[in-house]
Amino acid sequence: MSCMTCACGLAAGDVSDYLCNCCLSQYLRDCATGREVWLPHPSYPYEVSNLGRVRGLKRGTVLTPEVTEGGYLRVRMPDCWKKVHALVLETFISPRPDGCECLHEDNDPTNNRLRNLAWNTPEANRDDARRHRLAAAARERAEWRMREINGAWEVLRNPASRAAYDDQLAAKSADGSAVVPHRPSASPGVTGRPPSFADQLVDPTRVDVGDRRPSGRRWMRLAPVLVVVALVVVLAGFGVMASHKPSTPAPPGVELHTEQFEVGSCVAVTPGPEATTVSCSEPNSGQISSTTDYPRPCPPNTATVSLVSRQISLCLVPS
Repeated sequence: MSCMTCACGLAAGDVSDYLCNCCLSQYLRDCATGREVWLPHPSYPYEVSNLGRVRGLKRGTVLTPEVTEGGYLRVRMPDCWKKVHALVLETFISPRPDGCECLHEDNDPTNNRLRNLAWNTPEANRDDARRHRLAAAARERAEWRMREINGAWEVLRNPASRAAYDDQLAAKSADGSAVVPHRPSASPGVTGRPPSFADQLVDPTRVDVGDRRPSGRRWMRLAPVLVVVALVVVLAGFGVMASHKPSTPAPPGVELHTEQFEVGSCVAVTPGPEATTVSCSEPNSGQISSTTDYPRPCPPNTATVSLVSRQISLCLVPS
């Protein structure tokens, strides 16, 4: 027997009864690119394509399939109804082997492309369907979890909604009332889902944050903190008062002089003590580097001359 396409002889290892492995591989690649190839069915006056379509030989009219209760596509043949996947395999691979049925690789009964079909045993078909169901359930659980995380983020990222959520949780723990949860839309086919954090979230659209007032329990939680802050402020005030020393007043009957000593001028100190501004070229006690209110000390490396009568201290350096 020779190949229907290239007319070369079929070898014992060829997958198809009608095509050599080379031509069959090309038709499988054409399924991916969308190139449609038509071959005549061995038993019916129709042509079948590698993309899963059926047309008549005489007029070339493509048949419109209908969907069965199981979700498979079928077309009307002269003597019976035939499923499209069976026609594709019978045209490109072989007649149905004993004890075998069609297996859809992607578990989609409407995808009748040649590369998605194969003859296999009922046990292998059931195992494949179960594997696809488990994969779909895992994918739905992951999508559900992602919706939960997104729902939590929509509430927690909004400070007003988060504060309202905290208040409602506090109210729930106080009076035992239930908080209206914010739940994502239910995912079909996923049941028995354990409760999660998102089930306790408050829907931001149902939270009235315009007239929200702090609850009494919240102020009670803040009371110890406020007491500690008040104690710290009082102790700090006492410390400032203790460290402040009032200036020594001038002796009674002593007139306060308002004369100011300029920084950089030289002075001569006389007993009393008393200071008189003199020229720096004349004999002097030192040059004024700075002045300060009596009795505050002068900076290091300076000599202090306290003029009690003037309530001022002169900070002198050698001239």
